[in-house]
Amino acid sequence: MSDVNRHVVKIESLSSQGAGIARLGDLVVFVDQTVPEETVEIEIIEHKKNFARGKVVRIIAPGVSRITAPCPVAEECGGCQWQHIEYAEQLRQKSRIVRDALQRIGGVVLPGPVEIEPSPREFRYRNRIQVHVQNQKIGYFAAKSHDLIAIEDCLIAEEALVKEFPAVIKSAPQDRNSYRYEIKISQDESVSFQNRDLGFSQVNRYQNANLVNYVVQLSARYQVKTIYDFFCGSGNFAFPLREKFPEAVVTGIDLNEPAIIHANQIASHDAKMKFVLADCENYLRREKIPNKSLVILDPPRIGCSEEFMHELSGKHQGPIIYVSCNPATLSRDVKNLMRVRSGWRVLSVRAFDMFPQTAHVETVVLVDADGA
Repeated sequence: MSDVNRHVVKIESLSSQGAGIARLGDLVVFVDQTVPEETVEIEIIEHKKNFARGKVVRIIAPGVSRITAPCPVAEECGGCQWQHIEYAEQLRQKSRIVRDALQRIGGVVLPGPVEIEPSPREFRYRNRIQVHVQNQKIGYFAAKSHDLIAIEDCLIAEEALVKEFPAVIKSAPQDRNSYRYEIKISQDESVSFQNRDLGFSQVNRYQNANLVNYVVQLSARYQVKTIYDFFCGSGNFAFPLREKFPEAVVTGIDLNEPAIIHANQIASHDAKMKFVLADCENYLRREKIPNKSLVILDPPRIGCSEEFMHELSGKHQGPIIYVSCNPATLSRDVKNLMRVRSGWRVLSVRAFDMFPQTAHVETVVLVDADGA
């Protein structure tokens, strides 16, 4: 690669995908394994119409938040992007990412600063991981490839998961193919693994408790008689809300059949709770939402469809608590909601660091139709 592709740049901030953001004139350049406010020499490795990607050749002036990653394969593994960044700086960047997305994509007038709840654990927080086994080695794929990075430990996984590594390796077929396994800690503290998806659950149970408590606190400002929990899973929010509002009728909707079966088993003796196996958009299209219901949204990373948000704004007059793991799709959906009905506005925003050492962040937004 010729010197014409080498440049000295200053990293301004971090992107929602984890890379540092620098500029060459009007061109935005994304550079992995960097920290804000540091000067680096980079080599351009990819050039697109509106942006470029660079890799670090040398660090000229390290940023004050740069640290040595505790994991020996942190730079190779595709699991963590930010182990080389002090945790306080990780939190600052995630708060900024949420704020910028809501303002830039959603056109939201924020009610105040975006506060972020630190994770109770910076490491050893994941209760569910997906690993690959190949040639009697276990690990993760390298970033943007299918090359196996072998590991003996994973510092963001709970230790009970790591202890299962030998059993997972032993169970894998003895050939050169790569096999994916999910290892998971269940609510009864048992550990299981399968070569399939064991179903969605929040990966950080320590932070999830804070997330659920906050959603319940937000709902407490309303007199709620009916609650609709869309994309409910096994009832992560539905059951705590049922305790908060003992007179309310709670309905959960999701397309995940094992999760719905499990939730209905737990709620089998509660006449005011039910969980429906259905596509959320189809359910909303055919069902009436009583006035002043509380609606909870916790969709996957792709967010809600524009049709879903249009249908919701046309049928629902009460508060919406939107829980999202993707600030971009959250902002888009809030914009679609407010586009249909001008009375909607964002009353509260709070971020939760559910995924330390990565660029991912969970966000809770309260939207009210009447601005109350």
